[in-house]
Amino acid sequence: PTAPTADPTDVPTDTRGPFRRARARIGRRWAVVNRRRLAFRLVIGVFLVAIIASYAVPLWFQLQGGRVGGVGSGSVGAGVAVGSAVVVRAGAAPSQLRPGQVVTFWPIAENELVTHRIVALVQVPLRSQTDRSAPAITTDGQPVTEPYIQTKGDNNQSPDPNLTPIGQFRGIVRDVHPGWGYLLAFAHSGTGRFLLFVPPLLMLLI
Repeated sequence: PTAPTADPTDVPTDTRGPFRRARARIGRRWAVVNRRRLAFRLVIGVFLVAIIASYAVPLWFQLQGGRVGGVGSGSVGAGVAVGSAVVVRAGAAPSQLRPGQVVTFWPIAENELVTHRIVALVQVPLRSQTDRSAPAITTDGQPVTEPYIQTKGDNNQSPDPNLTPIGQFRGIVRDVHPGWGYLLAFAHSGTGRFLLFVPPLLMLLI
């Protein structure tokens, strides 16, 4: 009888010994683990960069003697779009104010800062403490006045309805960064803080 011929499909494809095969399996598992670790670190790193930037940017401008504020309407004009962040030079003296400057101030009876252009500097006579219908007079007979600013948004048809006391002026706009206002406002909102802090904390705990 003839000897049976060997089936080539029966030849083992992996000629490595058991030690090498085990080492290869361990190597593949470690490669998967390392990829997961790398992805984890990248995600955590993105969150950390976003958190640090959201606090470092305003702090940087404060250390430079300014402050950052967002623009919520398009009335400002002058190339200041909605969602921009304006850099305001805080601590500017009222004597430095001139018509044509874009400034940030607290309007009367408002709870939000406004950024508009100065159209006029106005001296408003003060009223007497004893007789509110009469102007206050100094000892030499001169009326007592207080400086106010009249402001207007470049995209508005008329000036703002109320004059603003100089004491409510907060700074002169020195720079504009389009789009920054949206990002900073979101980062410092309740939803933004939740999304920036909670996911990485859960990832670290898990």
